[in-house]
Amino acid sequence: MNSEVDSGFAAPATRSTEDMAALKLTIAERQRKIAEEQAATAAAEDRDWQAELIDRPRRELAAWAGLPCLGQLEAVAKCGDAFEATCERREHGMCARRQLARAIRQRTAERAQARAGALVRGVPLIAIEAVYDKEPIRTNAMDVVAAWNGLTTFLVMSGGVGCGKTGASSLWAVNQGAVFITAKAFGSMSPYSDDARAVVLAKRLVLDDLGAEYADAKGFFLANLDALIDHRYAQRLGTIITTNLGSQAFKAYGDRVLDRLRESGSFKQVFGKSLRGKS
Repeated sequence: MNSEVDSGFAAPATRSTEDMAALKLTIAERQRKIAEEQAATAAAEDRDWQAELIDRPRRELAAWAGLPCLGQLEAVAKCGDAFEATCERREHGMCARRQLARAIRQRTAERAQARAGALVRGVPLIAIEAVYDKEPIRTNAMDVVAAWNGLTTFLVMSGGVGCGKTGASSLWAVNQGAVFITAKAFGSMSPYSDDARAVVLAKRLVLDDLGAEYADAKGFFLANLDALIDHRYAQRLGTIITTNLGSQAFKAYGDRVLDRLRESGSFKQVFGKSLRGKS
C-alpha cells in the first residue's frame, strides 16, 4: 500500500544541490545589500553631523554679528542696559555681559583665595589691604625690590623706621606667594618645630625687621639664623631681609652670614621719610 496515500500527507520535496546554492546566493546578496544600505545611511549621517559641526559656528557668528557686543567680552561696553533688557540672547553663554559676570566672579574668588593664602603665610594684614583694597604708596623700597626681583638669592634692605621696607617686601610676598615672618617671631621658634622648618624650606621668604629680635646671650638666635641663611644660600631660595641696622651693625651676625649674603645677594640702603600714619 502507498504510504503517502494511507497517511494523507505528501512527503516534502527534496531540494537539489543547485537550488541550495541559489538560495545561499540569494541570502548573501540580501545581506550585502542590507550592509550597503546601512553603510550609506551611516555615511550620510556622518556627513550631516560634520556639516552641522561646521555650520553651527557660522550661524552663531552670523546671529551675533547684528548685535552691539558681537558676542565678545571686549565689546561689553557697547551693550547698554536698555538693549540688554530686550536682547533675545542675554541668557546665551556668549552674551558679553554674562561673560563679564563670570570673569568677575572668577577673579573675586581668585583674589579671596590669594588673600587668605597671604594671611596664612604670615603677610601683615596692612600690606594685604594695600594690595587688595587700595593703591599702595610708591616708595624707594618698592623700586629696590623691583630692581632686584629675585636676580640674586638675597636682598637686604636697610633703612630708617617707616620708610617702606616692610610694605615693599610684603607686596613682594603677596605677589610671589612668599612666606613672611619677623625676626622676633623666628627667634621664638624651636629649630626642630614644623613651623621653623617651613620657614627654612620656603621657596620664597621675607625675614622682616632683623635686629629687633630679643637679645640672646647663648647665641641661640645666631645659630638658627646661620642655619637659615646657609640652607637658603645652598638651595638658592629667594629671600628678602629688612633691617634698621646699618652695614657696620649688621656685622654682629657673624662672618659666615655676611659672606653668604655678599656672595649671593646685595645690601641696599633704602631712603625716604616715615610713612607711618599715612594712607
